[in-house]
Amino acid sequence: PATRPPTALLAYALAELLRPGLFVCILPSYSDETASSRLFQALAARDPQRVCCLPAQPRMTLLETAALLDQTDLLVTGDTGVMHLAAAKKKIAQEAPCAGSLRNNLRIVALFGATNPGFYGYRAHSTILGRGRKEQRTFRPGFAKEGYNPKGLDLFDHVPPQELSETIAQLLGD
Repeated sequence: PATRPPTALLAYALAELLRPGLFVCILPSYSDETASSRLFQALAARDPQRVCCLPAQPRMTLLETAALLDQTDLLVTGDTGVMHLAAAKKKIAQEAPCAGSLRNNLRIVALFGATNPGFYGYRAHSTILGRGRKEQRTFRPGFAKEGYNPKGLDLFDHVPPQELSETIAQLLGD
């Protein structure tokens, strides 16, 4: 899909950073059901103790996904619903027993392939990679981008893997 970064790009960048103190959790992929397992295989071959892949079934609820994101230090994502959920400020009702336990300090690396990062409204919370591709002028909010057929074109080939690795390392404080 136009919004899913290629597995090879993610595997390269994340494999460079597997080390003590870092744990990679891969969320399920629904638009390309094999993407998560391919990424897991690539990273687990390097360090199986530092990588997990969450199962696609049963699907996590929106609340479970938000809670997981809140406990995460860094999210690397394409232009997806999870990206928007991650950028949103989380709140708990004051009367809830766990009120006040939210972190709200997730750092986001948002990768843009064919979708236009100019319409992304969370720049203060995110590092955006992938500006400047001509296809980005085509996609607008509300456009059915999941149905777009890139005809084999890698819509993320303008994002250098080394730039992604360096961005992640910088945000993690290396």
